[in-house]
Amino acid sequence: MKALKLAAAALMLSSSLAFAQDADKSLHPTMGFCLELAQKMDTDKNGQVSQAEFMKMVSDLWSKKDSAKRGFLSHRDTAQMLLFLSGQTPQL
Repeated sequence: MKALKLAAAALMLSSSLAFAQDADKSLHPTMGFCLELAQKMDTDKNGQVSQAEFMKMVSDLWSKKDSAKRGFLSHRDTAQMLLFLSGQTPQL
């Protein structure tokens, strides 16, 4: 009986979390993409994105755009990176 109650509680929690995520997605057209990106950033899976996790993703994106390792990006490359981070383009 205790296991059944525990399973029911876990099911209710997971459905309320899914509902909350769906509600968040309706706030802005790119919210779903941004939530997925935030989950990818959360490398320790604690439900939060630390500054270090955020900066690591941005640094990785920067390195991808600056393949020649020049240390700077053109305005166009910077704009593409910002569009990706804002969820307005699905790939970099």
